[in-house]
Order: sequence, then structure tokens, then C-alpha cells
Amino acid sequence: MNCGVDISAYGLREVELHEEGLSNWDLKNCWMSREEGIVEAKLRLVRFTYGNLPSDWHVVIEQVKKPDEDSDQTRAVPGGWVEE
Repeated sequence: MNCGVDISAYGLREVELHEEGLSNWDLKNCWMSREEGIVEAKLRLVRFTYGNLPSDWHVVIEQVKKPDEDSDQTRAVPGGWVEE
């Protein structure tokens, strides 16, 4: 499938921008599912490989900041059961 975008060139340029300090790979406002609901977490794109096909792309993400167990950062899951 070709949609007129050279994704290999896009991947190369994204890596170049990151190496030049012009691209931020921190993922903000990420939410993770936990037993008590949805909690905020900070994630970062560590590296990725790219190529001509979407199947050539592989992304590695790490959790930079773990959700604080004692904080009230949880959110109810839409449609979930609400404890009284």
C-alpha cells in the first residue's frame, strides 16, 4: 500500500531531528489501566527502527515516571462500576 508518503524518509528525518535536539520524545498525558482505575504515567520513546513498510517499524517505550501509589491520580473507566 502506498499513500504517497515515504515513511522511511519520515523515520530518518524524525531520528535526525531528535539527535539535533529538535524533537521531544516524551509522551505526555498518558494513561495506564490499573486495578483501581486509570492512572497517569509519563512515558518516553526510547528508540525506534523504521523502513519502507509499516511492518518494518518497531517502537521501544519506557515508563519514566511511575504512577504515585499514594496519590489520587486515578480516573474512573468510562462505563465502569462506581464504588459508593
